[in-house]
Amino acid sequence: SGRNRKYHLNLKVISVSTNEVLWTDSDSLGGSDGHIAQRATAMARRVANIAFALSPIEMILHVAGEFVMGSTSGTPDETPEHAVHVNAFYLDRTEVSKAAFDLYAHRHSVPTAGKGAPDEPATMVSWSTADDYCRSRGKRLPTEAEWEYAARGSEGRIYPWGDSDPTRINARFGGGHRGPDAV
Repeated sequence: SGRNRKYHLNLKVISVSTNEVLWTDSDSLGGSDGHIAQRATAMARRVANIAFALSPIEMILHVAGEFVMGSTSGTPDETPEHAVHVNAFYLDRTEVSKAAFDLYAHRHSVPTAGKGAPDEPATMVSWSTADDYCRSRGKRLPTEAEWEYAARGSEGRIYPWGDSDPTRINARFGGGHRGPDAV
């Protein structure tokens, strides 16, 4: 009879261009209406996370230029100030999401990113694993000079928004916040 049937859902995400299997997942849906709906909803969330992870990230072109790198008042590893030239480079507009990194981790047998929602930035990832992730996407990590140039600009700002001290409008600090913003 139909009441004794149990269902199992298998999911396979395959790249159309390379025919590479990007993700596989399966779940027993059970047989009762309530359990089937609950398990199917959980699987749908996982599918949504995979779709989010596969979405391309917009990149921003930073034009070549010179800027003053370092600080006269910072920690010893920030001194001395010195002029640096950077060639033009691209940098992702947002951080890599936990969903995108975890998809990579699943495929390459490396630890997943730290805690957080799928649309939050990936955390607790080593430099070498982050570098491998970037290379798998045809990208690379920025150099220290590129990172500082992107943050400070050629005008030598202290912060990305200028030289004024951080406020709760332009930065997160001092506790009291719930966690990172979605990417």
